[in-house]
Amino acid sequence: RRGWRGSHDVIWPAAGKLQSPCSSYEGDGPKAACLGPVLEQVPTTKTRLPAQVQEVNEIDNTRSSERHYPGSREAIREAYLTNGNVPSGAVDTMISSLSPSTLKQYGQNDVGSHPLVKRFVRGVFRLRPPRPKYTSTWDPGAVLDFVKSSNESSFKDTSAHLVTLMALATGQRLQTLSLIRLPNIQQETGGVRIFIPDLIKTSRPNAEQPTLWFPFFGKEPSLCVASRILQYLSTSKQFRGSRHDTFLISTTKPFGPASSQTLSRWIRQTKHVELSGQ
Repeated sequence: RRGWRGSHDVIWPAAGKLQSPCSSYEGDGPKAACLGPVLEQVPTTKTRLPAQVQEVNEIDNTRSSERHYPGSREAIREAYLTNGNVPSGAVDTMISSLSPSTLKQYGQNDVGSHPLVKRFVRGVFRLRPPRPKYTSTWDPGAVLDFVKSSNESSFKDTSAHLVTLMALATGQRLQTLSLIRLPNIQQETGGVRIFIPDLIKTSRPNAEQPTLWFPFFGKEPSLCVASRILQYLSTSKQFRGSRHDTFLISTTKPFGPASSQTLSRWIRQTKHVELSGQ
């Protein structure tokens, strides 16, 4: 096509090709200025399309395990930020509220099945083979004899001996014993029943919470856990007050709820005193 720009004729090149007006000028007007030598054909969209399609096909054929995956937490974070309904400052809190099983659903592959991970774990197993947590055990009969013959002269001794007997009688975790509350203790004709409605380490969906049952043991009153529980309730009432309803309390002021670490220390001290013969 010809176009008039002042006193020069400009010949517009075809798509994808730039021509020199000196070689294709056919008009009667003033001769157009030469725009330069003929350039090489410029690649158009049609010439780049096959390469792009080939690149996309190569990406699609790549295994998903070889691609970069940000991880389940990052994927959920990007989803929250893209949605726009969750403020950026609350994204971390929202992700922390999700359970590990929910986060695992957004994971890509099982990391444990990767050959490099399996080889690494095998090497760790050979360098540091698993060993039992405890290399020795102690005789509970000796502890029972010590508790039966001991003179409980303080509230601390009473608490430590009660926790030791409850742990031996039930086999429950100390976390479970630390969650015993006064409203969940029921005295019955044959003994004492304790309910544990709080969540513990072994809690799971569609599973019953543990219930502790301590029958009266008339043959050995000093080893009767049910009788000791009732005695502990009356003894600790003056220290507990009305601040909380936790069954086991600390032995020093302000007599707050006893944690599982405190109960563990009481049992260790009882065992050590028995072994030392003091």
